[in-house]
Amino acid sequence: DSFATYAVQGVTPPVPQPAFAHEIDVTFSGYSGGSALTDFPVLVRLSPNITGFSYADFKLPNGGDLRFYDAAGNMLAHEIDTWNESGESTAWVKVPTLDASTSITAKYGCAEPPEAADPKSVWSNGYVGVWHLGARDGEMSQPDSAAGRAFELDADYADGVSAGVDGAAGLAAAFHRRSDGKGAYRLDDAAKAFSGFTKFTLEYWTYQDDHEPGGAATEGYVMRKASAFDAYESSNNGRMALRMFISGGSSGGNYVNAEDVAGNKPPRAAWNHSVQVFDGTEDGVDGVDTKINRAVYLNGVRRGLSASSSLMGTMISNGNSLCLGNEAPGGTKSYRGAIDEVRISNTTRSEAWVKATHDTIANASFATYTLRGAPSSGYAAWIAGKGITGANAASDKVTNGIANGVRYAFDIDPATSEIGTPIIQVVRDAAGNPSVQSRDLATGRDDVTFGVLATPDLTDWSNATLVPMTKFATDGLWRPTASESSGYVFPSQMFFRYTIGIQE
Repeated sequence: DSFATYAVQGVTPPVPQPAFAHEIDVTFSGYSGGSALTDFPVLVRLSPNITGFSYADFKLPNGGDLRFYDAAGNMLAHEIDTWNESGESTAWVKVPTLDASTSITAKYGCAEPPEAADPKSVWSNGYVGVWHLGARDGEMSQPDSAAGRAFELDADYADGVSAGVDGAAGLAAAFHRRSDGKGAYRLDDAAKAFSGFTKFTLEYWTYQDDHEPGGAATEGYVMRKASAFDAYESSNNGRMALRMFISGGSSGGNYVNAEDVAGNKPPRAAWNHSVQVFDGTEDGVDGVDTKINRAVYLNGVRRGLSASSSLMGTMISNGNSLCLGNEAPGGTKSYRGAIDEVRISNTTRSEAWVKATHDTIANASFATYTLRGAPSSGYAAWIAGKGITGANAASDKVTNGIANGVRYAFDIDPATSEIGTPIIQVVRDAAGNPSVQSRDLATGRDDVTFGVLATPDLTDWSNATLVPMTKFATDGLWRPTASESSGYVFPSQMFFRYTIGIQE
């Protein structure tokens, strides 16, 4: 009887995971690298441009219930960059493996999400500093997402910087607002966190303004840590350059330039992605000539290089401040334009990594978004004024294809986006002729004016016509502006872009 003893232990059953009401599949079919990338931060953009998406479906403020999962159901670390319920919101998500078949799922609509988002972990793969530069105007600090080392605005010359301007991704900071060229962000680096590297990658987005008044041939500094490294764009030729201060090198001095050659300078009045890679070891980034261990990229493409023939050794380590947008606190060589998405890595990034970093921001087709259970998308055909019907090809034309009183949502010309997305209700008279009426969802008004894009050729939207619609006082119905009759007839077969979803 004493051979075995028995005791009942209290067991707490697992807590059921709350269900998310909405899911969006995000596929990165636009990735064009030759091999897969590991632990790569991708940019995810959420906005009403995604069919069926609405900010009203979130249960917590500022996207607090947004989570991302891989195909196996593992939660992915993410960081919200910008949350804008009036337009586009952006989030950075670390995917374990990125190739053209990678798909993740964004989930939201849950008042109690199961796990923390772990934003810092997004930047664990070699990043020692990541600044989204998303502070608003009047804020003095630009947070660091990788290690918490924030840039602080030089208070004496704060009027030389404008925060909260439109950026390459979310918001950015603009410089050179003073005639004396002063104004910068400063980060104390007494701990020498941003020097002493043998492998080093610096990347940033810039929007370069015109030359300063008088056309002075001076440098505009994107970032500088005195006697460690300088990143600047030269105003006399517009080229980007990285100057490294090397210990143990044989460059004929204590520093060496790696500058983009003439003809490859970043175009002005446009956002450009610049990356400089340094490798002080014999197994350098070139892979061929071990004495030129540097690479310069512009907008994801490796460019020609103007540099001395030897760059071996380690970046000099010191405790000088790291400055953003100028040569030094109180310096007079402010960058002329805006800066966004600055990152420093203690590793060398590959050509595929650099291109994907550019494309995830600049290439609109890098990612595709599909809301599960969303209304279908296609075209609508209006045939001789007799009816509207869903159509994916010209052969799908049907007359009188809509039930009386059913509501349909139509996409409108992006140029008229201030109208919002109207609900169009088709109403037929006794003869079956359609009229339309609308209510603007964004504001609740029923007195807006809107238009639909129409074309007689389903395969060619390049010459589509914007058909303006007006609410007529006689009966309160919406019709093409040119018509006062109840049964307006289009002059020929027309097709309309639409997103169809039965509301009631």
